[in-house]
Amino acid sequence: MKIKALTAILATMSLSISGMVLSQSLGDSVNTSVAEVIASETKDDYVALQGQIIRQVGGERYILTDDTGVIQIKIDEQYTRLLPLNPPVQLEVFGQVAKNDNTLEIDVRYYSIF
Repeated sequence: MKIKALTAILATMSLSISGMVLSQSLGDSVNTSVAEVIASETKDDYVALQGQIIRQVGGERYILTDDTGVIQIKIDEQYTRLLPLNPPVQLEVFGQVAKNDNTLEIDVRYYSIF
């Protein structure tokens, strides 16, 4: 039991530290809404979005919605194993805009559930 608690604490600390490092690199290029990300279409920008994951669309991909629109996000399994997602769920994501075959998505580096 103590090992499980210690593992959970270490995982949380790891996510928090990676979030602090990412937040230092976000700088001025942070968008705050899905509509802004879609309108800018700027690949490789770092963004922070708050919204709701409404469904998983396969593997590591999810659909995130906010009051302004809908966008696909990709969250590596290494993160969701530590902090599982069960749509629908409210969260904040931090990541990099990626453009694949004329489709924008956010490659999530850190997220927090609220």
